[in-house]
Amino acid sequence: AVAGRTVDPEGRPVAGVRLLGLSWVEHELPMMRRHLGLSGPDGRFSLTGFTKGAASLRTDGGELEYSEGFDLEDSLDLGSIVLAAAETYWIQVVDASRGTAIPGARASSEAGEQSTTDREGIAQVSPRFGRSLMVSAKGYRMARFEIGGGGTTAAEPSLPGLPIFPVDVAGDAGATAEEPLVLRLEPAFTVEGVFIAADGVTPAASGHLVAARDMGNGSATRHRTIAADGSFSADLEPGAYTLELTATNAGRTVLSVQGSAGDARDLGVIVAPASAWVSGTVVNSEYVPVFEASVSYTRPSEYGRLMTRAMGQVATVTTDVDGAFELHGLEVGTSTLRVEAEGFAPLEFEVEANAVEWVDAGFVELSRGRRITVRSDVESGLVKLDPGGRSRPRDLITGDLEEGVAVLEAVPEGAFVVHVSEDGVAVCKKDVQEATGDDVVTCDRSTVTVTGRVTLAGQPGGGHLSWDAKVNSRYGRGVTTSYSGSLRRTVVVLPAGAQNLQASVDLDGNYRLEAVLPGEWNVRWSPPEGGHQESREVTVPDGPGEFTLNFDYGGVSIEGVVTDPEGQAVHLAAVDIFPQRSAVVSDPDGRFRVLGLAPGAYQLRARLRHRRSDLVDVELRDYSDRQTVQLQLSDDPRNDELTIHIGGGGSGFCFIEMESSGRRVARIDGGVART
Repeated sequence: AVAGRTVDPEGRPVAGVRLLGLSWVEHELPMMRRHLGLSGPDGRFSLTGFTKGAASLRTDGGELEYSEGFDLEDSLDLGSIVLAAAETYWIQVVDASRGTAIPGARASSEAGEQSTTDREGIAQVSPRFGRSLMVSAKGYRMARFEIGGGGTTAAEPSLPGLPIFPVDVAGDAGATAEEPLVLRLEPAFTVEGVFIAADGVTPAASGHLVAARDMGNGSATRHRTIAADGSFSADLEPGAYTLELTATNAGRTVLSVQGSAGDARDLGVIVAPASAWVSGTVVNSEYVPVFEASVSYTRPSEYGRLMTRAMGQVATVTTDVDGAFELHGLEVGTSTLRVEAEGFAPLEFEVEANAVEWVDAGFVELSRGRRITVRSDVESGLVKLDPGGRSRPRDLITGDLEEGVAVLEAVPEGAFVVHVSEDGVAVCKKDVQEATGDDVVTCDRSTVTVTGRVTLAGQPGGGHLSWDAKVNSRYGRGVTTSYSGSLRRTVVVLPAGAQNLQASVDLDGNYRLEAVLPGEWNVRWSPPEGGHQESREVTVPDGPGEFTLNFDYGGVSIEGVVTDPEGQAVHLAAVDIFPQRSAVVSDPDGRFRVLGLAPGAYQLRARLRHRRSDLVDVELRDYSDRQTVQLQLSDDPRNDELTIHIGGGGSGFCFIEMESSGRRVARIDGGVART
């Protein structure tokens, strides 16, 4: 719940104020929940139903306004919130290199309100939720500006390649259109063109452009929708990119481009190569055509299937009134298609293309599926059903528990896993292996309380512990960042059923988690000064009851600092320790510590985005030995490419498990994969 009291600038209570709260439903579900409230005669209000994480509260109408964004860990009493007249500024958006006005630039507040500059680059804006504006214009790099930030130097990026520029508000600056706040945008590297099907005439249908920039430690991507006439345009950071063009009526096309700030690259008309394609008819169990069924194909991608779908790189067509569909762009070999329609259980089936040819899928029959009733001693909460226990977010079926009962429709036949959560915390998990037809499943609370102590070389540690449940999934994970009004949402894209818990560690080293599901967990300690240590695998036994689990970290074996090429400290750099140790992370001062190493020879390397340091050799002579190193990141690190030759292999993808960076996916070309 979020509570408080609405008052005017003089501190007098204001009654009848309509309030709107927003929060995310859960990290796996890209949906927002609205929370409505009204202040009483004494100005008091209370809004309930918020989930943990990013949330916001604002007035909904009225002459006086209030807006605030915050992170919720528990119920929050805001005390007296002061309503005031809306704060407005005049801005002028100009070209940073030439100083000329930029007409048609779009300025968006964190409340989702947009303004467009006139021919003089002038617009009036009302920044809210942190006084932040996101500004974009065709041909320029998007940037965020912090009104009242007190400076002009770019701050730490909030998104990859998206800096934050503080804007100093002095005197009457921004009060009138004659004295606006000047916001400067840097020219972008612009790529444009027209994508058409293999016939050389038909524009790409439902086309998608992905521009991937190699950052050394992963890729930064930009996504654009291709217009109905096949045209596309993307404003990119300067650099080298791989462009991937896809459409439902065209084969996949890959191009390489590179350019500097202000460059405009017109790729002209791009004709897609011929590809395999499939057609068929979707029907119900009585062989009646199913209209507007969705037929989708997830193309092979270096990002893996989970992230590929999260980033929208999926070809989708809709059946016509006769239930017919046609989908192009299939790879040679086996492809998996997915069919979804309202009121039916989703269906996946495979088709085989032996060459660039047409594949007849025939009749694709959908089932109404099963009805699963979930009963729990949890009165109200969220039920998630994972068909097949395959940990794929798109398969997840959800329902709300009301008086301990939730009814889920259109569930596919076969085994499934039920998860029950209360206030965003998972409290029950149940595997159902043998089940057919409609069924009733009971999933009662089964968590245990975990307590313990964190020590460093025998002394109490502070900070916090991050608990991540181990999930057996071959679909990997990734990170996506999005905005919805005031709420920035940076999400670790996890398999369905994945759980994350946070435990604060007090000054005596003690921690407590009230509700932890039994099973395997990875636990990572973050000291008070920042950064974090390698994760440890632990097993939580079946409940009920309380379980004690202590984390004792040995003394410091290796310590040091990570710097950039100019010698400045680097925060959040990953420091790899070879052999057989996962990475630690540097704190805000660039410092890192590696704890509890056995005597022996080790190598260390730091990495952050495209930068890496050289490998540094360290030898520990005994358990009490302590070494200090400095790792300097380089913009042009030495090439340490790994080349894999696949005997008899042609094209495709291979999965590479690495000690320091987890799973990677590399494209196979001519029997060779590189990473």
